[in-house]
Amino acid sequence: MAKNNAQKASTGHIGEEGNVTATAGAVPMQVYVIENGRMYDMPDSMMYQGGNDSLIEIPLYSVLIRHPDGNVLFDSGQNDDPKRQDDVTLQHLSLPDSQKYPLALQRLGLEPADIDYLVLSHLHSDHMGYADLFTNAKVFIAAKEFEGTLKELGAGTAPSAKDIECLLNSNLQWQLVPENVETLEILKGLTLYNFGAGHNHGMIGLLIELPQTGNILLPSDACCYLENLGTPPLLPPKRVFDYGLALATLEKIKGIAKAKNAQVWPAHDPEWFKTITKSTEGFYE
Repeated sequence: MAKNNAQKASTGHIGEEGNVTATAGAVPMQVYVIENGRMYDMPDSMMYQGGNDSLIEIPLYSVLIRHPDGNVLFDSGQNDDPKRQDDVTLQHLSLPDSQKYPLALQRLGLEPADIDYLVLSHLHSDHMGYADLFTNAKVFIAAKEFEGTLKELGAGTAPSAKDIECLLNSNLQWQLVPENVETLEILKGLTLYNFGAGHNHGMIGLLIELPQTGNILLPSDACCYLENLGTPPLLPPKRVFDYGLALATLEKIKGIAKAKNAQVWPAHDPEWFKTITKSTEGFYE
């Protein structure tokens, strides 16, 4: 259930460490959808292979979870610094200052130092663009993703190489999730799912268990559109590291959503995104 900002003040406040301090009637968690700009003139078929070649606009977003035991950020947006991004990316990107980090957090009364856990679904630029700001946080990432990206970087084939180099030079507290660890609870009601390779070398999703809204599964680019999960045959996004593994990941996502009775929040679905309460409007609890 989404709450508006007026209701937010009655359920808790930000403590000295940036965490939510509970008050009477406070909920265990508050979930905020933070807009991180949009990409323009993207082929519909890139997000969904059942699509066409029409050019569309896709949303970019990250998710902040205020938890009684710490603040968690799932992904960290797209950086538009021309020293870190290629010209093609910048030509397609619309990113208002208010939707960049750290301003996007400051609007919610937080600073980068207040984030205790950062979950990076994978190392593509629109999901890890400002990760270098969060040096106080434990940064979770699939070990296969980290290792595969380093190999690409060494071979000179890594996309967003300057972004990656910036992260590696930022003294982040990397927490590599091994391939044989399928799930990892980082806080009560927040469970990482190690999907394995598919869209990229290794993908991590997050299950959020909320008492009122119900369970939410964040699959990131393993599921760009809700249509990726449609009736068989499943259709992954066009840009995948391994097509067969991407299909297997979609099966995992469908299985988890069914077993946990969770709604799936796709990564870049423009029609779905219109229906979601943004952090400037309220939160989910």
